[in-house]
Amino acid sequence: MIRFTVFARDYQYRGKMIHCGPEPQGSARAMIITDKKTGRPRAAVFTDNPDLELWRKEVTKAAEAAVFMLTGENPFPIRKPFPARVDLKFFLTAPASVKRAWPSVKPDGDKLERGIFDALTGVLFEDDSQVCEGSWSKQYGVPERVEIEVSECAQPENQLFSNSATTTRSNASLPLLG
Repeated sequence: MIRFTVFARDYQYRGKMIHCGPEPQGSARAMIITDKKTGRPRAAVFTDNPDLELWRKEVTKAAEAAVFMLTGENPFPIRKPFPARVDLKFFLTAPASVKRAWPSVKPDGDKLERGIFDALTGVLFEDDSQVCEGSWSKQYGVPERVEIEVSECAQPENQLFSNSATTTRSNASLPLLG
């Protein structure tokens, strides 16, 4: 298991201050553009959140540092595919006018989660399709941050489907199989 926290930061970039905190990964758009070097058409993918790339880099750097602190070596990318469990806690700054206890407004939690999964791909797992279990929550808290815990999924105690050709009585009585 590995645990680490990524804190929001402010950056000076091209003469202006940029806040780098938990960012949602929205929809991506693809366009055909002309490659400047070859003059040939190619596909280019754009995200609708320009701050996402900076946030992903922060998450990736923090994950690499956490693995290095845990193992004392640089094992990237991790090549062993494993079923991963990822638990995320997002802490967002509450606007001054907010009276509600929970941030039940944008950004969407699943979009925050998607940005983290893509940042951890190639670092803590080969592909985010390896994530089989997990949870996320978002709440108000200062400083803005995400707390990340990644572990290998435990072996399931009761498997719905088995490798044998026979169906057990307990599986046959499940309401889902009805």
